[in-house]
Amino acid sequence: MHGRDRVVKILGTASFELRGDTEMGKSNLEDGRKLLQRAAKDEKELGYSEPPQYSRPPLEVLGAALTRAGHYQEARDAYKKDLEERPHSGFALYGIANAWEREGKHAEAAKAYHEFLDAWSHADPDLSQIKTAQAYFQSQTVAQAK
Repeated sequence: MHGRDRVVKILGTASFELRGDTEMGKSNLEDGRKLLQRAAKDEKELGYSEPPQYSRPPLEVLGAALTRAGHYQEARDAYKKDLEERPHSGFALYGIANAWEREGKHAEAAKAYHEFLDAWSHADPDLSQIKTAQAYFQSQTVAQAK
């Protein structure tokens, strides 16, 4: 794929992602899921490169949208599929932890947040994801002390 064709493919992927996320936001989960899965397929077809050709994996968008919709297991499945392509991705690991937390599964959330913090052990401590994970552990410590 060269020049113009690559740009068209990237823009097409972005279009599927945006439309999918929009549909998910309107609670059209099935249509949104299909569009985001198409975006993920197209993004994968772009192939590996550094820097990445596409800025954000559509499966992360799908996972976040499913978490917002309360479909926690499906969200974790989307993030796990993303981890197959991007092992140790902090964004996917954080998404899994967040889904466990929002579902109220504290032991699973704690384990997942630990895995996330291990993966991002050298990340900027001021990142919102790092602060959220640390705050989770602090809140759990306070809850256990009561």
